[in-house]
Formats: sequence, structure tokens, C-alpha cells
Amino acid sequence: IKGFSPVPIDLLLIGKTGSGKSALGNSILNRKVFESNCSMSSVTKTVQKETREVNGRIITVFDGPGVGDTDLGDEQAQNLVIEALSSAVAENPRGFHAFLIVVRYGLRFTLKEKETIEFLKLILDKNVFRKFGILVLTSGDHFEKGTDFQEWVLLQSGYLAYLVKECKNRIILFDNKTQDKEVKE
Repeated sequence: IKGFSPVPIDLLLIGKTGSGKSALGNSILNRKVFESNCSMSSVTKTVQKETREVNGRIITVFDGPGVGDTDLGDEQAQNLVIEALSSAVAENPRGFHAFLIVVRYGLRFTLKEKETIEFLKLILDKNVFRKFGILVLTSGDHFEKGTDFQEWVLLQSGYLAYLVKECKNRIILFDNKTQDKEVKE
């Protein structure tokens, strides 16, 4: 449609240090703009914002420090999360279309991660993930070939099942390493 301008999409990446947030942001934007590595020490120390047109849509990704940052004490880490969220909200007053909860596939949830999710609900809104949450499992290349992902999700229990329900079944298995263009889209 001539003169049609699609609504921009604003995404905030939330996840533990080492979960693959920055790599996910790079994949979403189809360009390496966020620094990422395999370290369990957070590479991202402040909120980074990158915008790019992808498939005719303007997408802005906000990548912040890992929640439960391994380099910091509990209080320092919480303060960093609060500062990062405040910074992201201040930089994006129109709000976010989605909060992507980034979790590495195959790892168990720790008590610290559960506490972090509850802490985020406390400071953002108790229904934030029900309304805007998308659970993203990274390292999808490790998912067992031939297994139906939706069936696998239904078989989950514990905190993962709780998070799936909390995000109203919005869950994606993401393979950052694939070169298959169709899979990336």
C-alpha cells in the first residue's frame, strides 16, 4: 500500500548472563551490533539500543546487562537491573511491544533466576509477562532432532511450565547458529 508505514516494533531482552541475549538481538536485527561471547561473565554492562529495518519493519532491540550478573553481589546486581530497566523505559517512552525472556535451552532454572523473574514482575507489573512476555529458548541447535517442539513444551513441568503459562504459551525455540534463511525468519 502506497504511503503505508508499518508500526515500529520495540523489544526488550531480559535474561541471565550467558543466556544468549546479545546473540539473539544480533539475529533479530540480522547484523552483529551487540557484543556477545560464550563467557559466563556479562559482556553488556549498560543498556544498548539498536534499530534496523528488517523485512520492511523498523525493529528496535534493547539489550541490557544479564540479570543475576555473575560479576556482582546480589544488591549490586539488583541495582544494575533497576538502573537498566529505568534507562530502557526512559529511552523508549512509547513502551515495549514485547519483553523477551531469554533462557538457554537445556539448563535448569536456579532459585536465583526464579527470584529474578519475580523481582522483575514486582518492579514492572505483576502481569507484564502475561501481557507482553515471550519466552525464548536459545541454543535451539541442541534441541533433539525429530522431536516436536510443541509436544515437548506440553510435557514440561516445574518453573519452565510456569513461565510458559505466565507468557500465555508464547514460546520460541531459537537457533542462533543456523545459516538457513527460512529458519532465521
